[in-house]
Amino acid sequence: MPSQYEMIHNDKNRSTIGVIDNFISEITTEANVGRIGITKIGKVAINVYCGEGPVPHFHIEGKDFSCCVCIFDNRYFDHGIHQDILNTKQLKELDRFMRETSKNDPYRTNWELCKLFWEVNNVSNNSNIGIVLRYKLEYKNKTKQPDYTKLDGYRRN
Repeated sequence: MPSQYEMIHNDKNRSTIGVIDNFISEITTEANVGRIGITKIGKVAINVYCGEGPVPHFHIEGKDFSCCVCIFDNRYFDHGIHQDILNTKQLKELDRFMRETSKNDPYRTNWELCKLFWEVNNVSNNSNIGIVLRYKLEYKNKTKQPDYTKLDGYRRN
């Protein structure tokens, strides 16, 4: 019997979103996209959480650093205490990391994995029809990663 990882990555099953949803739903309340070393900050984790409201975003979290960035817009996301910002060099490191092939899923970039984790954690199992419809209308068909080297201010709900 193949493992769930093999089932997901087998070409015959790769497009079966139900299999992917089942696999990912087992590991999500916090989905870790990866870890990256950022100049002057150190190792940080890129995480996507569940129950995070209507604006798709990911968290960049380190020992003394925390901020949120929109998945589909080149903006920070105003999200409570997560208010740190990245300098120009750090933004380039983030952008490069998000464009790299994921170590967790060789079929996707880190950005595509963020998008998938958001969909599974915050849309697929959401009973709030407003959040689901907003996502489908505003974000679902966006397939191009924004330029994270130029984060332009904050977005609120």
